[in-house]
Amino acid sequence: MTFLFYFLSAFGVRERSRYAATIAFVLYTADMLLTGLNIIRLVFAAMLLSNVRATWMSSRWKPESEEAALPPRLNETIGDKLADQFPIWFWPKVRIVYHVFSVCLIILALAGVIVTKLGRAR
Repeated sequence: MTFLFYFLSAFGVRERSRYAATIAFVLYTADMLLTGLNIIRLVFAAMLLSNVRATWMSSRWKPESEEAALPPRLNETIGDKLADQFPIWFWPKVRIVYHVFSVCLIILALAGVIVTKLGRAR
């Protein structure tokens, strides 16, 4: 479930979804704080934070200006098709499912934390 969540989050971030960027950062940071810090996890959290910043900045761009024109999406190799073309097609189809899935994952994470805390209190 975790892999699927971050995999779908990557599609959302690629398509400039502020929700996907924010929720991926929040859940990763919460997991990192609950399970322990190390330098590698801190670097990944910083990269996710930079995704949040980039998606929020891109939402303020004016699409009619020349400076806001998006770079052309490549379509030459299989890697180009997977990275540039597939998210355009895939994200609108799974966006609503992703939102529901992420809310369920948050609820499960909160339930896990509550059960863990209650178990330690006994």
